[in-house]
Amino acid sequence: MRGLDFAAADSLDVRADSIVLGGERAAIGRRYDSRLRPGAVDRPGLAGRLRVFENAILEYASPKSLAFLLDPNRDARFGSAFEQGFVLRLRSGTTRLLAGDCGRGAAEIRGLGFGLTPSGDDFLAGFLLGLNAAQASFGTDLSEDIRAIYTAARTENPFSRAFLSCAAQGRYSEQAKRLVLALLEGAEDDIRPVAARLLAMGASSGADLGVGLLLSLRKHSVPSRQPAPARAGG
Repeated sequence: MRGLDFAAADSLDVRADSIVLGGERAAIGRRYDSRLRPGAVDRPGLAGRLRVFENAILEYASPKSLAFLLDPNRDARFGSAFEQGFVLRLRSGTTRLLAGDCGRGAAEIRGLGFGLTPSGDDFLAGFLLGLNAAQASFGTDLSEDIRAIYTAARTENPFSRAFLSCAAQGRYSEQAKRLVLALLEGAEDDIRPVAARLLAMGASSGADLGVGLLLSLRKHSVPSRQPAPARAGG
């Protein structure tokens, strides 16, 4: 797109092979693939990498982000009655999500908070991305949870609606994709640089999405424990 006169453009046409801005055509060369295709997942080291990501969120997140879900001491930063109600409702919805009551949890969180895309919507998008990452990496069928969250989270906000639709389909922004692949396949030293890029998105959007991603991926990355078999003669 470099060299095109954006200020003079009065039309935009996106085609399969090009973008036509104000009558000037720019061919599309490389395409970004938003799908996640994880390789061999370093599952034993994942818990440590998730801790590094959590620490990065707590360090970089803005005061009014959803990082309070990771550190209750941050509750004091929300002083007004509205803000305190916001905190209580986010905690309640998150508790439902983590307990598996996905539809009711998402409905409680949808549209809550500040920003062009409200904090609750960013959080739910991150949670959906975490579910898709876990499903792609660990072979767990989480399609019902994804469907329940997306159905309950749909909103009239066109930005949130598009963002949540992409997340439900497992379509990742470049920053989120780099981070998730680092969490699944990388080393602990890989996490902070890519996390910083995600957390720099918006006033708190990157951090809010990151909190949802972290909690979702952490919940579903731990193998379910099967009952120990009974011992014969015991």
